[in-house]
Order: sequence, then structure tokens, then C-alpha cells
Amino acid sequence: MICFAFASSLLIYAGLAWALVELLGFQALAAIDPTITTVIAVVALATLPAAEMLTRVLRAKAAAIGQDSGAEVALQSYSQGVIVGFAMREACGVIGLVLSLLTGSWLWAVTLSAVALIAMLVAWPRPHSVEEWLLQQPGAHRG
Repeated sequence: MICFAFASSLLIYAGLAWALVELLGFQALAAIDPTITTVIAVVALATLPAAEMLTRVLRAKAAAIGQDSGAEVALQSYSQGVIVGFAMREACGVIGLVLSLLTGSWLWAVTLSAVALIAMLVAWPRPHSVEEWLLQQPGAHRG
């Protein structure tokens, strides 16, 4: 459910930017140099691989915790890693919304939200993946 909420928020950011600019005639809040806008967009896109790396680090931590505390604690840590990774991916869409408000162009929010949504769909936690991950942990039992 939490992953679904993060993904839905990206659609809301894109829709909000489009509605503000196209339907309500929202104008740019500031005159920003295109180079700065591009740098901000690149920073936003950099959150996507950073999210994946952080998720992997937190999964490794969950595996270490699971050795001492059992599968339930490991699964909670795994879930926390997924949530943090999705929150970082959502940050890309938030930055897109901010860029749209600053520049008066809804394309920033739509583009960055779409890229973040694709990254979320690729990283979406699937039941078989979580089960496989749990079974790969030391001390895991099949059955």
C-alpha cells in the first residue's frame, strides 16, 4: 500500500503541474537560467540510482539483523529499505513539481515524475522476490 501511495503521488504532482499551467494559466515564479534548471533536473535524476543503492545497503543491513533476530525482524528492515528507496524516488517527482512552478512549464513535473514512476515500477517489491530474498538469508529454512 505504501508503494502504491508513493507511485500515486507522482501522478498527482504531474497532474497538478499540468492543471496549474494549462488550466489556470500559472506563470513562472522566477526567471531561472536554463543551466541552473538543467543542473537541478540532473540532481533530481541522481536520486534514482541513489535510491537503488540505499535500498541495497538497507537490505544488506536487514540480512545482518536477520541472522541474529529472525525472519520477522529482517522482513521489517527489508520493508524499511523499500520505503526509503521509494521516498527517494518520489523526491525526483517533487523536484519536477518545484521546477514546474519555478519555470511555468508543466513538462518538468511530468517528465521527472514519469521517470521516477518507471524507476518505482522496476523496483516494485514482488512477493516472490521477497520470499527468495528471505530464503537466501543465513539460517533460512525452506518449507
